[in-house]
Amino acid sequence: RKFEAYAAGRPFLPCACRCAYLEVREQRQQNHRSGISLGQDVLELLARERDEQQEMLDARLRALEDCLRELPGADAALIHGRYHARLTIDKLAAQVEMSQRTLFRNLERVRRLLFDCISRRLAAEGSS
Repeated sequence: RKFEAYAAGRPFLPCACRCAYLEVREQRQQNHRSGISLGQDVLELLARERDEQQEMLDARLRALEDCLRELPGADAALIHGRYHARLTIDKLAAQVEMSQRTLFRNLERVRRLLFDCISRRLAAEGSS
């Protein structure tokens, strides 16, 4: 909803996190009567911790981008269809001609490959 506020050329993730922070604050103000809301101090703590993790998050994102480029074509197509094109499971299963159950298993396998690849890259960066 707030994508138009994003200035091209600036890092997207910090901008998105700031928008999310402001949205949470707004929701908190609107719903303060419910009695189930985070205190301002907790929100600020979460925001500070997220800012402190920015460097690590950036490194994970770079590793993910590298790992995505290394995926075999069929695996890359699954990830692209599900997360970039935002296809529903029904539509993606039909597109790649497999059952939903097989699609879920394949997506889980590819997610695990990506997780392992990211972990290896970060460990290698840490040791260099």
